[in-house]
Amino acid sequence: MDIVTEIKKLCSPAFVYFVLVSISVIIYLYHMMKDPRINKEYTILGLIINVIFYVFWTWMLNTI
Repeated sequence: MDIVTEIKKLCSPAFVYFVLVSISVIIYLYHMMKDPRINKEYTILGLIINVIFYVFWTWMLNTI
C-alpha cells in the first residue's frame, strides 16, 4: 500500500479535507515545538488522537 497512490485515489471532498487537516497538523506541531513549558495543552497524545480522528473522517468521506 503506497500512501501517495492512496491519497491520489481520494475523491474531491476527501482530498480537500485531507489537505485542510494536513495544514492543521502542521500548525499543531508548530505550537507543540514553540515552548513546551508554556503550551501544555499541545501534547503528543493529543496529536495522535487528532491524526486518528482525521484519518477516520477522511476514510468516511471517501467511502460515502
